Amino acid sequence: MEKIEVTDALLKDYFSGRKRHSGYKETCKMYHELKVHADGEYPKELIEERRPSESDYIQEYRKKIYQSVTKDPVKRVFSSLTKINRSVDWYVSHPVDKYPSRIPESERLDKYTEKNLPIYGNFEHWLFSILLKNYLLDANAVVLVKPYSLGEGENEFFKPVPVVYNSPCVVEFIPNELVILRLDDQDKVSYNVLNQVAGKKFLVATTEYIQYWEAKGKGWTMTSEYEHGLGVLPAFQTAGDYFKTMDKTILFESRISPMLPRLNDAAREYSDLQAEVVQHIHSEKWVWATDKCPRCRDKSGTPTGFINLPEREEKVTCPTCRGNLTVASSPYLNTVIRPQNSGINETQTPIPPSGYITKPTDIVKIQDERVDKHIYKALSSLNMQFLDQSPMNQSGKAKEVDKDELNNFVYGVAKDLVRIARNAMKLMVDYRYKDIVIDPASRAELLPEIKVPQKFDLLSSNYLAEELKFVKESKVNPVIVGQLEREYANKKFYSDAGVREMVTATLELDPLAGITDEDKMVRLSNGGVTRLDYVVSSNINALVNEAMQDERFITLSLAEKKRIIQDLAQAKLNELNALRTPLNDAD
Repeated sequence: MEKIEVTDALLKDYFSGRKRHSGYKETCKMYHELKVHADGEYPKELIEERRPSESDYIQEYRKKIYQSVTKDPVKRVFSSLTKINRSVDWYVSHPVDKYPSRIPESERLDKYTEKNLPIYGNFEHWLFSILLKNYLLDANAVVLVKPYSLGEGENEFFKPVPVVYNSPCVVEFIPNELVILRLDDQDKVSYNVLNQVAGKKFLVATTEYIQYWEAKGKGWTMTSEYEHGLGVLPAFQTAGDYFKTMDKTILFESRISPMLPRLNDAAREYSDLQAEVVQHIHSEKWVWATDKCPRCRDKSGTPTGFINLPEREEKVTCPTCRGNLTVASSPYLNTVIRPQNSGINETQTPIPPSGYITKPTDIVKIQDERVDKHIYKALSSLNMQFLDQSPMNQSGKAKEVDKDELNNFVYGVAKDLVRIARNAMKLMVDYRYKDIVIDPASRAELLPEIKVPQKFDLLSSNYLAEELKFVKESKVNPVIVGQLEREYANKKFYSDAGVREMVTATLELDPLAGITDEDKMVRLSNGGVTRLDYVVSSNINALVNEAMQDERFITLSLAEKKRIIQDLAQAKLNELNALRTPLNDAD
């Protein structure tokens, strides 16, 4: 593919808004459709669309009181995915032994990314907080790795930092060739994405330099330029699932985009629900009006329903009776009933003279259930319905989770995060050590090893407890029960390492784990298990506690742990045998 020639004239076409990449409108639209839910913003198109037969008053009321009901489920997905780095097989291993002596220990990449990364503190915090959210909302965002400051001294190492720019700021992106970013405040840019006007500040990056441009008068002026000399573009897309190609521009869509239809329905119908609550739940009192309005009477004492406004020289509806000619008593005063005048043509006064209008409430209940169902279905689209806490989903099929599909989804996210981490780390290594380690292949040896985790710990302890209860009641194979018990213990006691290690050791060292006491006795009497295994299983908690008095026990291999437990159990068995009497033996 022929490379684009970056000229001032070309750049100014982009700066003025006359030119941008072919998928710009599409990428901005996809980003904002998810962003309004994640940030709890006002979804203008969803809320302001008039419902059939809806009055102006109700529509304005819905707009005024709108609160986001979709922010919570999206946040729950985000929070759940931040646990990826808690996976047992997540690790970042730096090749510290391969660093040349000219690079001080304090300037190695591991020290820089773990303790000294500007702005963010450490790289993992950036990856699982700032980057993760932007990646999930915007698969077409761009990560630019640039020096934190261009004012380092001659003998100082560069401090490169990764910065995320969302789609409204990405005017052009050509992989490993060119990126043009609009630097105006991202929030202000985002509200004018479909009809972009000329910006005020831009950043241009190529394989050789990074430039900053600003609007000056009727044109644009380059305010600074930094020749990074990396030979590669220091920027890349967050990416996600492939969406489509538009005029050689590849567009991606977020891995959580399947949630969007249901999130839109939930937001729209929750707004309708708020209006229905006002119309069908709030009490509305009726009162029989018997007294003539005292304010709008004419000279004969007859109410007219109108009053004169001399200052405006016009008649207006009477504010007291509102044109009804009669008035009711205040709801905060006693209602006084005037007896019917005999012989006068008056309507019989009803008893009681006031009451409350009976309204149908079923529609509110139906809508409330529909909103809950939309949220549940949104989470189900990612196979993360276990995050839903509404009562309707607490039992039966509603709580079932396909762990394979859940792991496939989370694995895809984890793979993207590792790819982004590797790309950012490579650029950091190039920035910091290109003048010391000249050969690119040698620099590549300084990159950390980051493996994509395979085992994810996302299911809540409550969910695992329910599953464990089910498999025990169903008399599932004890091996499966034992494995679920270990998984539950790791989840339940994640924050307490001492308890977690003790419980895990108890479960993995019990030779009859998952088997009931009754079954243990039957197996022992039938010769299905040895007496030693029976003693180990029956006293496993006490044996593990005794073994853990030695702090080295937890660091031993599984075989060594088993040998120690068996030795302790054998001592216990010998003690029991010594206490046996001839009568016991006869029995």
